[in-house]
Amino acid sequence: TVSDNKIYDIIQGKNGIIWIATAYGLNSYNPKFNRFKRYIKTGSSINAPSDNTIRCLLEDDDNMLWIGTDNGGLNTFNLKTRQFYSYLNPKDTNAFNVEIITALYKSRDGNIWIGSKNNGLFSFDKANSQFKNYYFVHEDKAYQDMKNWITAIYEDSYSNFWIGSRGGGLTMLNRTKNQISDFTGLYNYNEPALRDQFWIRAMLEDNHDQLWIATRNGLTKLNQNKRGLSHYEQANNNIAYSINSDNL
Repeated sequence: TVSDNKIYDIIQGKNGIIWIATAYGLNSYNPKFNRFKRYIKTGSSINAPSDNTIRCLLEDDDNMLWIGTDNGGLNTFNLKTRQFYSYLNPKDTNAFNVEIITALYKSRDGNIWIGSKNNGLFSFDKANSQFKNYYFVHEDKAYQDMKNWITAIYEDSYSNFWIGSRGGGLTMLNRTKNQISDFTGLYNYNEPALRDQFWIRAMLEDNHDQLWIATRNGLTKLNQNKRGLSHYEQANNNIAYSINSDNL
């Protein structure tokens, strides 16, 4: 069975294997043989994740599983060679030394986008193996930190990137203009209800170009011109963890 009951993420690879991110190790499940396999870092581990708290997973188009960990930075697992690789290398100042990875996303051009805790958003250009940082700067340090704690990443039909944060609301990245826009505005983040409303869990664009946003305080819709916000909530439990769509 799985190595831990706390599950952070789950995806299915192109070959049908299900990958499970847990608080203690990476797990795979082969539905054909009804078999689990664990990948756990131990004192004697040579080929394992750099940290056992696995937060997020992504499979790309080149048979690579991308792994975001809590304190071991960004990892990859080559699905052909079965080898792990860690981008974290404190001895190398040019390495991608971001310890806490909170979100992973593959854009339509095949590049990888990485969300972090308090370090903002990163893109990884696979053609030249270069990382680029997108960091939200604000005079209010507490708000800035929340804005740069990335929890969700989504590319809409116009190739805009929408970036959800943990308490800092929504940011849009226009890659054509290389411009970051705050779609939340500074608010009283000491108010728990407002802070939860700007804690974004997931995003999805519908067939009418409207962006639906799952938060810790209900569901928010950004209308077609990406300016007007509508908020939906109920009296008691408003936490929305994920969002999906059909073809209606």
